[in-house]
Amino acid sequence: MFYIYILYSKNIDAFYVGQTIDLNKRIEEHNSKFYINTFTSKAEDWVLYYSLECDSKKQAILIESHIKRMKSRKYYDSLKTYPNISINLKNKYRDWKSLYPRTDSHRHDSWYTTAKKTVTWKCDCLFFINMPD
Repeated sequence: MFYIYILYSKNIDAFYVGQTIDLNKRIEEHNSKFYINTFTSKAEDWVLYYSLECDSKKQAILIESHIKRMKSRKYYDSLKTYPNISINLKNKYRDWKSLYPRTDSHRHDSWYTTAKKTVTWKCDCLFFINMPD
């Protein structure tokens, strides 16, 4: 699984938002200054403030970007206080392609004509268009 996480450091009174596949290992890396010359190397007391399990790496990256754009302690507090925000984020940034992988690659942007209808596939969606008689 992939995770997005928010860390908090009391020493520098700051938050850090990231995404990872191994949450515990990543927190240890931040606290041990594994990442040199980075924002998290300014402190050694990072604690997990919030985390969210994601369905795919793409979803984790999109939610991480969304949270970083908010740049608000109030928003971070709201994520912890109101679970519906997390549910809405996961739904908004759902990676449908990873949940339902395409099995036949020829369907993308292909078409054919039957006696009365033209069938068009676009982005794995099926559209029926009535042809004039």
